[in-house]
Amino acid sequence: KLLNPGEGESVELTIDLRDLASFDESEGVWLVEKGVYEVRVGASSRDVRLVGTFTVENDVKFKP
Repeated sequence: KLLNPGEGESVELTIDLRDLASFDESEGVWLVEKGVYEVRVGASSRDVRLVGTFTVENDVKFKP
């Protein structure tokens, strides 16, 4: 949806944990480490307008 100047809209963003995983060669699994992750939203990487965080409570492993 295109917004007019000064107009706002709420959105919901769903992030699949598999999209955050990196490959752990020692265990042969995809891993998302527990911790606090930051999401930045903006017109570009130099024009961040909103910052939010979410927490992954425990390490999450996926088999390839």
